[in-house]
Amino acid sequence: LLSGEKMMAQRLDDLNLPNSAVEKLIQQQQIGMQFSEEATTAISRAATVFILFCTSKASEKTLKDGRRVIKSEDVINATKDCDVPNFDAEKLADIYAATIEQDKKMMEKTATSGRKRRHQALDDESKLTINLDDEQF
Repeated sequence: LLSGEKMMAQRLDDLNLPNSAVEKLIQQQQIGMQFSEEATTAISRAATVFILFCTSKASEKTLKDGRRVIKSEDVINATKDCDVPNFDAEKLADIYAATIEQDKKMMEKTATSGRKRRHQALDDESKLTINLDDEQF
């Protein structure tokens, strides 16, 4: 590759979302069902095609408007062109933002509990004293 050139994916499978990410999204829906590995892969492929479609539509609109930067409203408008019944991109964006906020709170809580454990260990360590005057160690 020459400097500045980007490598294109050779196959559509090269672009698939990782199954772990798809599984996490599925679990967050809490529908109480198990998904086979094939179903997870199918969802991953469908999501990849959807992303490529939306990217293409948003890119077309951006170029048509004489811009070089795709904006969130371009993507939202592109999703409206996808003919998926009951698909509300703005609602989906709100759900995603709420999920990110929930993840941040969980990370903060984990970090706080880790700091508490470290402080407790330091407190316990500071309580240990060794009397060097005693010959017993």
